[in-house]
Amino acid sequence: MIIENFFLTKLTYDLNLIFVSASNLTNSERTITDNQLNFEDFQLSWDDLGNRIRLKFTVSNFTSGNVWAGVAFSKDREMGDDDAIICKAFNGGYKIERAFVAEKNRPGLLNESKPRLGLSNMNISLKNGVLTCNITRIKASRNKKVLNARNRFYILVAKGRTDLNGNVFYHGSNRYASKLNFLLCIPGNTWNVGYTLCILHCSLRFQSEQSLLVTCSIRSNQSN
Repeated sequence: MIIENFFLTKLTYDLNLIFVSASNLTNSERTITDNQLNFEDFQLSWDDLGNRIRLKFTVSNFTSGNVWAGVAFSKDREMGDDDAIICKAFNGGYKIERAFVAEKNRPGLLNESKPRLGLSNMNISLKNGVLTCNITRIKASRNKKVLNARNRFYILVAKGRTDLNGNVFYHGSNRYASKLNFLLCIPGNTWNVGYTLCILHCSLRFQSEQSLLVTCSIRSNQSN
């Protein structure tokens, strides 16, 4: 069962019922209003690759170089104990790091000896004030600091400036958190069917200061 060009019709705060009902599996479109999702400079999309996720995020309205942008997966909407990916453009170069944000401290590397642990197929660019970062990330790890992407998570985004050595400065008010937590694979019992529906591709686009458009296509699968 494959549904192409499917628009997610409704997200609820309890993603046990991520859709209203199976009858809503139609090619319809809806804008989701969420006052917390007002970081309109930020766009994120992801593709399910089985045991990995391909992520792409872009952040616009940078006026010069020496900047950073990050996306973090979190168990709540607060900064702290978050699994983050930070992309930097500084001093004419680029760097992508896997970070762990402990409480409200400056992000530290998830693994000091392997700063890109669990990441592959990485690419970063800064053109015309737009920072674009592409990464493939493993879904799960034995490392307890790695948030298992098969589970629900909130999305935290932030941007800021760096010094000439790439050390990040505090993001200030340029930090936002989703009110909704996201689930890549939806258990079949949500639909009273015997298979799992996995989100194959999703994109989040901040349409305005008060609206977010989530577009998804889904597939059936026997397991997560």
